[in-house]
Amino acid sequence: MPWTNISTNSELIAIHSALLPTEPDGVVLYYGDWSGGVGGGKPTDCRLFRLAPGLAAADRISDEFGAMPTTDCFCGGQSFLADGRLLSAGGTHGDAIQQPEHDHNEHYDGERACWIYLPRAKTWVQANDLNFQPGADFGGGRWYPSLVTLSNGEVFAAGGHPFADDNYAENGGFRHNNNTPERYSPGSDSWTPMNAHITAPSSWPTDSYPRFHLLPNGLLFSDTAGDPDGDGGDRRIFDPYAGVWTGEDIGGLGTLPGYYARGSAASSVLLPLLPPNYRARILATNSDDDTAFVIEVGNNSEWKATGERKGHVKGRDRENACATLLPTGQVLVTGGWPGAYSNADDINDATLDPELYTPGIDWATGTYSGVGEWETLDDPAPTRRGYHSGALLLPDGRVWHGGSTTVAEQKNLNIEVYTPHYADNVAGRPTISDCPGN
Repeated sequence: MPWTNISTNSELIAIHSALLPTEPDGVVLYYGDWSGGVGGGKPTDCRLFRLAPGLAAADRISDEFGAMPTTDCFCGGQSFLADGRLLSAGGTHGDAIQQPEHDHNEHYDGERACWIYLPRAKTWVQANDLNFQPGADFGGGRWYPSLVTLSNGEVFAAGGHPFADDNYAENGGFRHNNNTPERYSPGSDSWTPMNAHITAPSSWPTDSYPRFHLLPNGLLFSDTAGDPDGDGGDRRIFDPYAGVWTGEDIGGLGTLPGYYARGSAASSVLLPLLPPNYRARILATNSDDDTAFVIEVGNNSEWKATGERKGHVKGRDRENACATLLPTGQVLVTGGWPGAYSNADDINDATLDPELYTPGIDWATGTYSGVGEWETLDDPAPTRRGYHSGALLLPDGRVWHGGSTTVAEQKNLNIEVYTPHYADNVAGRPTISDCPGN
């Protein structure tokens, strides 16, 4: 069977997870469970899951940390620094609220606190906070932001719901999401706000996990939108140093139907960069109409629908599914529920069959052909996973799965790995013969 259950009790729901660089077989840090009593600056609980073969179940999970975050990292953003440390920025501050002027689901305030996990020391240290609202000494913070490590080792942060003072009329606030991007410098442990252009309209509701991808030239490509209220035009290339939208005008938001404003419900993947040109090609999937799209970033770039999702059940748009880039250049899509949250409480609606996207790479010539093809795999997952779930590619090519809170009574503590078709074919597989110890 391609699915293997490796734990029935992860102790915490693996809402946030990251593969650490400290063990050859893989060790996963996960955190963000509801157990801290989400909100009000409560601490974050964490666990480590070790994947070395031969370990007893009791030895795989560890809660031994030198220190844990004293603020709530739940629904923050994460990105690895160049030296293997993990930066967690923002999170949840306060209890869920619903103000009369808000026209979307209830939400949490954004936390300003940031933390760095040191994987060798197995401890967290606090980094400097995110900035206040520009020109003020209040607001700021991010709930559901995106973080991207840049080519110079700094980290770009965008999106997320800000703290109350930013968006409550009685406090003089005006922003409904934190649309001022920031850049973190590990050397100076400081965040620099970028005020030239905003990343979304101030009125846009809870800009949750906007998708940005690092391009070979050091700029960022956004596959959710440029700034739709005119500050940056309809552009999708963002300069994370100058803080401005740049590059070609893509001609309006309608170029990616059924995808814009999908927030955390959708997924996108930067496909392999092929020599000698290393042109960026991006897959956007889990739109609200079964369609996936690809784009090759460059002059006159446009989104193109991929091939038919063969075997895919119509209407199963895989809300909150996970998309994992495999060593073969293919993309594995697992988990998800069809429709929006209105269907999420029906456990029988969970999408269990994985899908495999093959982008059509000619490795000999370093070129792509066509828009790629889909295959639905007859390997149904044993566990329903949706909102707050995660998937990670492991060192041996398998895919780790954990988390899920889509169904209220199913806070999932199972951890499984999926073994793709290539896993047993070890001939010619590259190996690491030596590497520095520190």
